Amino acid sequence: MSINVYLKDGVEQLEEFQTKERKSKDEQQWNEYYLPGLQVSRDKGRWYFYLHELTDPIPPIVRDLVDEISFYDRIPRRPERAIGIYKHDDAEAELDRSGEAVSYGLRIRGKSMENMLELYRRIRAGKITPMESWDTEQEMPQTPETPVPDAVADEISIS
Repeated sequence: MSINVYLKDGVEQLEEFQTKERKSKDEQQWNEYYLPGLQVSRDKGRWYFYLHELTDPIPPIVRDLVDEISFYDRIPRRPERAIGIYKHDDAEAELDRSGEAVSYGLRIRGKSMENMLELYRRIRAGKITPMESWDTEQEMPQTPETPVPDAVADEISIS
């Protein structure tokens, strides 16, 4: 499991922030960014770093700069769970069937590791239901531009 911790702007303004220029053997150059005990990266205009477990603490030096935390995991399909969107306080999860027959894909976003961990555990244990289920049939408005679903099915079976 890899957990991305995204930081608010201003990380580079911290007194302890360091930039180190690196160069490969074939003369390619890049910068690496550090805070005490932590390597941070920048991608698509956002600063972030990785944690390995939901129980890993956020380093105190960036605790007040956390903007969002996200991670993706696969969880077993047994016991069955409803696919959809789940919520617990500031944490939100999307549970969907992955390409594998034995697992679900679980993506969780939030601002608090504690709330994300609680949501993760509730989903794993089957102790929470989705606030929006994806297991229901799609509701389609009946307008002149949108054919009635049964009519579409009849057309397909006739052709």
